[in-house]
Amino acid sequence: MDIVDQIRLFIEPRSIALIGVTRRTGDGHNVLENLLSDGYNGKVYPVNPGADTILGVKVCRSISDLPPGIDLALISTPRDQVPQHARECIARGIKALIIVAQGMADVGGEGAALQQELVRVAREGGARVLGPNTFGVANAFLNLNTAFVRFDLYRQSIGAISQTGMFFGGTHRRRLIGKAIDLGNACDIDFADALQYYAADPQVKVIAVYMEDVKDGRKFMKVAREVALQKPIIAIKGGRTPVGGRLTQSHTGSVAGRAEIYDAAFKQCGVIRAADMDELDDLILSFWYLPLPRGRRVAVQTNTMGAGVMATDALSSQGLDMAELAPATKERIARIVPRWLPVRNPVDIGPSKFVEPDGRKIFTESVEALLNDPGVDSVLFILPSRPPPGSDPIGSPDLAQDLVRRYPSKPLVCWVHSADVGEVAAREFMEAENMVAYPTVDRAARALARLANYAAWKQEMQAGGA
Repeated sequence: MDIVDQIRLFIEPRSIALIGVTRRTGDGHNVLENLLSDGYNGKVYPVNPGADTILGVKVCRSISDLPPGIDLALISTPRDQVPQHARECIARGIKALIIVAQGMADVGGEGAALQQELVRVAREGGARVLGPNTFGVANAFLNLNTAFVRFDLYRQSIGAISQTGMFFGGTHRRRLIGKAIDLGNACDIDFADALQYYAADPQVKVIAVYMEDVKDGRKFMKVAREVALQKPIIAIKGGRTPVGGRLTQSHTGSVAGRAEIYDAAFKQCGVIRAADMDELDDLILSFWYLPLPRGRRVAVQTNTMGAGVMATDALSSQGLDMAELAPATKERIARIVPRWLPVRNPVDIGPSKFVEPDGRKIFTESVEALLNDPGVDSVLFILPSRPPPGSDPIGSPDLAQDLVRRYPSKPLVCWVHSADVGEVAAREFMEAENMVAYPTVDRAARALARLANYAAWKQEMQAGGA
């Protein structure tokens, strides 16, 4: 069985044994209750020596009472019992084990010794282990969530790999990432293993990673480079500071390496690094929705030249170029702006209301002209969060979405500027399918730069520049 098939037992199980499932219900901390509530349609076999049924499901008193052919076992017993329960599961033919227990390598000493014993038992029995200290897995496409904490499930083509369960709840702008693997202490299954599964998974388009450490750097870099040529990998590194690095030891037993070493490794193997949670969120959405640009040339449409200047500074600081507009583009835009206004990049459509009263036409004509320009690789349009009272709005989510549908090969993004509700207004654009909006111009420029950098890296690798 290759690694993809091995990980498939965890993410796509047809049957699950729950070792040590609690009889307590109603508080959202019962895995069986959560699986039933989510609508997981595989077979579930609770194991608890002190119960006959839980929530109407027949309970096995011991692991030896389980039927053969079970794909996955979730072991949520105290740490001292884990190696023995793992041994018993393997004896019943179960080759995929999720270990929930904390207090192993994450605390050292006796806990570390127990984790070593667990690994030895698994390897001798030909089984794979996820964890310890893990929520396990989530797969919204199967209504599967092995976490003991209740989360809502949303079917999205985003796969997460983390050393924390926080990603099961998604990010602040996006609900549960469609599939998730919490490596926990990563005693066996590691980032490279999970990456290979997602690379082969047609339901995953973008891979998001929260990483504290990598035990086998060469393996990770080799696999990450291969996977990044197929799908974008966006990573945020935990433990970047000396204080944070020390905390990773007590979280997952990790020894965090120097941040600059990880940065260099990520760059070499095509992993897109996010500096913080805001950027992680932006990049997940950007790579999910947007096509890769052909180059670094950006055209800007703005409602005020002050915002256009700010956008130019932000884009230039990220290594992007202001596109030189073609004569045909300038001629088309000149029809909807005052004769005294020079047409250049950024394109200022603020005064256009004096020539063309239809705000929707102003927006569509100017942005469409930029998207049609062969010398433009990406387009950023800038809008105020709210139009003046009684005025016809220039630009709207439905107009932007129509342009996205008609011009699918070029990234089209929005910066909604406001002193108070920029984030709220940006979310209105985000509700339109395949549309990405940002509450600050720096975040918009940073995302476009990451798209361009990744596209250039892929082109270099595919041309034999590895």
